[in-house]
Amino acid sequence: MHPWEPQLEQRADDARRGIVTESWSPLANGGELLRHPVLARIGARHGRTPAQVMLRWHVQQGLVTFPKASSRGGLVENLDVFDLTLTEEDMADIATLADGTRVDGQYPDTWEEF
Repeated sequence: MHPWEPQLEQRADDARRGIVTESWSPLANGGELLRHPVLARIGARHGRTPAQVMLRWHVQQGLVTFPKASSRGGLVENLDVFDLTLTEEDMADIATLADGTRVDGQYPDTWEEF
């Protein structure tokens, strides 16, 4: 789950059942989405990176995230989102990114992890 694929129907079903949704690949595997101008603009406005904006987007919606970090600095950056609050405008701007794009072809009806 990430801003391209927010899985709104699944999250609504999870909420109905009392399930806390987990966000795997919350940074869309660190690719193209991290360079999106919308996330860069929001990050610049708050003095944060696009990755931090994306992680806060997850946290602010009550989702549990599992971001990866390849360095100590990346881990510290990933954790530095709890004193940030995205505005309603920020959240609405991020919502415009939802186009159903999945990372690495991970479509649930065909994806096999192992």
